[in-house]
Amino acid sequence: MDEQTARRLHQDSLVIDAHNDSIVALIRRGMSIDGARRIDFHQREGAVAYLRQYQSPGDGVQLDLPKAREGGLDAAFFAVDCTRPWGNHLLYCMDALGCFLQEVEEHSEGIAVARCAADIERTRAEGRLAAILAVENSDALEKSLHVLPLLYQLGVRAMTFTHSTRSWAGDGCEVEGGGGLTGFGRQLLAQMNELGMVVDVSHLNEPGFWDVARAAQAPFMATHSCCRDLCDHPRNLRDEQLRALAEKGGVVAITFVPDFIDAHNPTFDGLLDLMRGRTTTAVSLAAAGLILAAAGAYNVRSYYDAPVGPEDSRWTRASFGTVAGPHASARKRSGAVPGAGRDVETPGHATLEVRVQPRSGRNELSVDDQGRV
Repeated sequence: MDEQTARRLHQDSLVIDAHNDSIVALIRRGMSIDGARRIDFHQREGAVAYLRQYQSPGDGVQLDLPKAREGGLDAAFFAVDCTRPWGNHLLYCMDALGCFLQEVEEHSEGIAVARCAADIERTRAEGRLAAILAVENSDALEKSLHVLPLLYQLGVRAMTFTHSTRSWAGDGCEVEGGGGLTGFGRQLLAQMNELGMVVDVSHLNEPGFWDVARAAQAPFMATHSCCRDLCDHPRNLRDEQLRALAEKGGVVAITFVPDFIDAHNPTFDGLLDLMRGRTTTAVSLAAAGLILAAAGAYNVRSYYDAPVGPEDSRWTRASFGTVAGPHASARKRSGAVPGAGRDVETPGHATLEVRVQPRSGRNELSVDDQGRV
C-alpha cells in the first residue's frame, strides 16, 4: 500500500490508542500536554512529583497533542500506574488524575475527557483528541469498593486488577505460583461490570484471566498485550486466551513493547506480523478493533506507518479496515447493557465491544441507543 493511500485510509478510520503512560511522564518531566516545558512546574508539585522525582524532558513522552495529531490519533486511554507508591496508592492516583484534568481544561481546544462512546464521536468531529481515563492496578482503591464509583464520577472508564505484581484483587503475571482473583477481585469485577467500566486483563496472570473470562458479564479487554504463541513472554496472551476473549466480544490491543514482540529481534515488521494473522487464527483475534497501544513506543507518530509496512506486506485496504475498525462501521444496537438501568450522573458504558470473525470477518464497534459502546 502506498503512503498516500495509507494516510487516506488512516484518516477515514477511528484510531484509538489503547494504552499510554503519559500522565505521570508529563508530571515527572515538568511538561504540558501540548509538548512544551512548563515554566511553573515546581509550583504544581504534588504526590507524583514528590514520590517519583523529576526527570529530564529528553525525547518527551509517548503521547502529547502534537504527536497525536501527527499520528492521526482520534482517542487514547491515558493510564495512571499506581503500583510504585507503597502506602500511597490512592493519593498518587488522585494527584495524577487531578493534574491531568487541569491540563485538559487548560488545553480544551485540543483535548477533552470522553466518558462514553458519544463523547469520542463528538470530539473526533470537533478535531479534538478524546482522552479516556484509566487506572493501572486496583490497589489504587486501597481495597475499598466505595472508591471505584468516585473514580467513575471523575471520568475513569478502565482499570487493571494489578500491574504484574500481587494486589488485593489478584496476582499478576510475574507472581510465581500465583492464584486467580481474590474475593475482593471478584467483587471488583462485578462492580466494574455494573458501572460499565472496561475490565482490563493486561498484567493479570492466567488463573486470574480465566476467572474473568468465566465471570464477566460484559466484554472485557487487554489494552496492551501481544501473542504468547509467537513471543513467549508472561505479559502476552496464549491462543486459547485470545479465543476466549473474542468469544466474549472483547478486544486485544497490540503493543509496541519490544520484548512482547520478539525477545531477540523486535522489529516493526514483526509487530505487523502480529496483526496480519500470518501464523495462527489467534493473531487475527489479537488485532481486533483497536489498532495499537503506544506503551513501549517513543511516541505515537509511527501509527501512520502501520498501514504502509514493508513492500512484501500483505496489507490491503480491506484488511487494514478490519484491524483499525473503520469509523463508518459504528452502528446502533439495542438490548440490555450492564449498568444501563442505573441512574448515574455520568452514564456511559465504555466497554469496546468488537465482533470477531477470524481472518476474513469484520470487526465492528457496536453502539447502543444511549451512546454506550
